[in-house]
Amino acid sequence: MIKKIIKIFAVIGFILGIGSFLLIAVGVNVISNFIKMDLEPEDIKVPRTQAETVIDCVIKQDAEGIQSLFAPIITETYDLEKEIEELFQFFKGTILSYDKPTGKSQTKSKDYDGIIYEESQGRVENVVTDKGYAYHISVNGYYIYRDNADYVGVWNIRVVDLDTNYEVSIQIGSDIP
Repeated sequence: MIKKIIKIFAVIGFILGIGSFLLIAVGVNVISNFIKMDLEPEDIKVPRTQAETVIDCVIKQDAEGIQSLFAPIITETYDLEKEIEELFQFFKGTILSYDKPTGKSQTKSKDYDGIIYEESQGRVENVVTDKGYAYHISVNGYYIYRDNADYVGVWNIRVVDLDTNYEVSIQIGSDIP
């Protein structure tokens, strides 16, 4: 009789052990998937990613990478190749460090059918060069433009020289209409 009770408890223990193991394994998988989830909203992610691309392209002197970010209406209207070259020349020295790029939604316009347009801005602050100069970069454009897809993309990139109290700057592209 005692041997039967011990066997029953052993089977119950075995079942509980396997159940606990499976519960833990599934829980770890669920938590792992949650951690990997991208919780950043698109209206922040898009301009932040554009700002990351701009700083990477400036460091690499990649004009095509910068030009690819611009809205079609801008690439058709402006001599971006010349302006991007001027942008590269604006930086004095080699970039050593910068703050983590950020993004935000600027302005939204809505009607009964939803969002008409949404402006966005990516920023890279405290860009420091080996010659001791510091800059801020802003990347401005439309994240959404319902009525004209040619307006979606970067409209301008502005760089401000912080050593001149924001008096010296360069802009490529156009102001947002």
